[in-house]
Amino acid sequence: MPLQSSSHRWTATRVEVVLALVTVGVLGATFWLGSGFYYQRYNVPDLTYEYTPKFPIQSGSFVGLKLENKGRATAHKVTVKLGDLHTNIQQYDVQSSELWKKEDGGIATGTLVLSLERMASGSSLTVNLLTDNQAQLDGLDITSDEGRAHLTADGAISQLGLLVVPLAGLVVAAIFATSLFATLGFRSISTIRMRSRASEIFLDYESRLVTQDIEVERLKRELGEWRSGKRMLPPRPRS
Repeated sequence: MPLQSSSHRWTATRVEVVLALVTVGVLGATFWLGSGFYYQRYNVPDLTYEYTPKFPIQSGSFVGLKLENKGRATAHKVTVKLGDLHTNIQQYDVQSSELWKKEDGGIATGTLVLSLERMASGSSLTVNLLTDNQAQLDGLDITSDEGRAHLTADGAISQLGLLVVPLAGLVVAAIFATSLFATLGFRSISTIRMRSRASEIFLDYESRLVTQDIEVERLKRELGEWRSGKRMLPPRPRS
């Protein structure tokens, strides 16, 4: 009986250890995959632009735009293409926190192409144009190695949206871990109760054996005393 109890305890312990290791593995894998996904999606450049107000002046029209990197990483090989403006450029002014150069177009043309090797997080570029007539910026195209720029009004990259997948994975892992630990706890409580009940039964059995042994020894002693004459036999009942 002790050997069987020890075997059951060893089997239950092995099952609990395996389940605990599986839980730790699932939590670790979920956290690693979720954090990697979040890092890859969150730690990226976010090029946004907006137009400056247009207004006419005596010698032409004034128009411009401002480009910013609102992401958490650097954008590389940024190209700003001001396409067919439907009018000629009289003057242009560029203010930038990064080095830039003109690739094409310029004064007396209807296009302007600028390039930057990089735009670090938080950097900006502002382009102001003085044109003969009101310029049309329909052909604007801003690209980088990491992707295209978008209007500020379209909204920046949703950080909450990026958190959905890793958070969902962590929630699932947490539910799995909670269920598993609850099951292990229930099994542990049940095991403890079973072991306690088995101990009570075993102790009761041992107690009965001891009582029986004491009673047998008492009877043997009395029988020996009767045989030796130290104890008189009880009188026979009268008929």
